[in-house]
Amino acid sequence: MKNVEIGCSASCLLLKDLKKGLSEFRKNNINLIEIVDEYPQRLTKRRVEIIKKFDFEYSVHGPFIHLLLPHPDKKIRRFYLKLLERSLKFAKELEAHEYILHGGV
Repeated sequence: MKNVEIGCSASCLLLKDLKKGLSEFRKNNINLIEIVDEYPQRLTKRRVEIIKKFDFEYSVHGPFIHLLLPHPDKKIRRFYLKLLERSLKFAKELEAHEYILHGGV
């Protein structure tokens, strides 16, 4: 029989302490974690440090609420590109195997 990998999105930790939630995943033999980089769970240096203490395989779901990459205003586009650059930087720090992005309208 083939080994089965069990994964979970960290979005279910919305109302929980991140460290406690990741510990629960570990206790339940969950190996693959999708980190959602969206308000109110935006990745920060502090959150990344907590996440890196756990030995999971990660994917990161980039910001998606009101993501306006094709916006006609250059300032707004620049803002969202900086947001994505920051998110991708944190995904790289986590050694994420995937980065999920919905490009907006």
